[in-house]
Amino acid sequence: MRLIHTSDWHLGRILYKKSLLEDQRFFIYDFFLPALDELSPDAVMISGDIFDRQIAPTEAIALFDGFISELCVKRGIKLFIITGNHDGADRFALAPELLSKSGLYISSRLDVNSPPVRLECGNERADIYMLPYFDPARARAALETAGYDAGKITTFSDAYSAVLDIKCRDMDKSAVNILMAHCFASGAAKSESESVMYLGNAGEVSPSLFDRFDYAALGHLHGPQRSGEKGRYSGSPLKYSFDEENQRKAIFVLDIKNNKIDVSEYRVKPLHDMRTVTGGIEEIESAAKLDASPEDYIYAKIEGAPVYEPMLRLRKVYPNILDLKNGNLTAIGGNAERDELREKLMHSNSSGLSLMTEFFRQMCGYEPDEQDVSLLKELLSSADEDKA
Repeated sequence: MRLIHTSDWHLGRILYKKSLLEDQRFFIYDFFLPALDELSPDAVMISGDIFDRQIAPTEAIALFDGFISELCVKRGIKLFIITGNHDGADRFALAPELLSKSGLYISSRLDVNSPPVRLECGNERADIYMLPYFDPARARAALETAGYDAGKITTFSDAYSAVLDIKCRDMDKSAVNILMAHCFASGAAKSESESVMYLGNAGEVSPSLFDRFDYAALGHLHGPQRSGEKGRYSGSPLKYSFDEENQRKAIFVLDIKNNKIDVSEYRVKPLHDMRTVTGGIEEIESAAKLDASPEDYIYAKIEGAPVYEPMLRLRKVYPNILDLKNGNLTAIGGNAERDELREKLMHSNSSGLSLMTEFFRQMCGYEPDEQDVSLLKELLSSADEDKA
């Protein structure tokens, strides 16, 4: 039996005001589906955050709808989905019995008594336990509805422990048992692109809770990593922040034979990579001419003095540049010093030239030379004539 584990697609994501739907469409149709044709899995597991927000844009919904048809209808591959904290869970709760007959299994509402889905392939059997994202309040409500005491549940670990104790009471140890969950496991590494679910450790789940399974297919964190002995985050297939630029992006391939699971990575090839370039403005421009991938998403760290209209200049060589740091423009003193200076200047009779000179010192980090002062005088004189 062969399964695929992926998560955190975040369809409809916007990064630095740029829609990533083109990149996500490339991932699905030019990478993922061809990879599945090569790997021939029996099922695909997506562990939450299919969409980037609860009310997903129609283009993102259409993209995912097309993927489902390609996977379940045309290829006959089963698809297991749990909703994450970004997904509109209630919007996924539609005709589960009908969809399951087509090989599409969706879990969007916590049901502590729902049994696992049994997969069989030859002599191999796997039970898939599907836990959509839930918080302690939802766990208490689900447990109380099912007739269980939920009074002591206050943290995520409390909630997961109580829910899993019930769901695993009749676990078949002769089968491979797989958990799908969307949560933040204690000790895991975070990325800037992930939303904070809870402050402090109240939102963390102990990795030891996954030990009763043979594999825990986790979602929520965007960096691929292990969590305890049994848990694994596949990570997001695409990079969604510049602190992820050195992460390896992959889908996980689970090969099950004789009740043993062998896990391997299948690296993702994106439409655009995401990376940082550093140097003086001329140095970056010169390097871009020899760059093999100028279409990548770029963050530029310009060294030295600030540059006039740097984004306009760099977009000519890096058309998909998303952001930059303009020299030492943002590294000047402390906020308290700037606030004190601003108050002093606001209540003084300083001339326009003095104000502009101080602006150069504070914001640009250098003393204006004669040419700068001459240009400032010319600009101020022109402004005075306009007022007259």
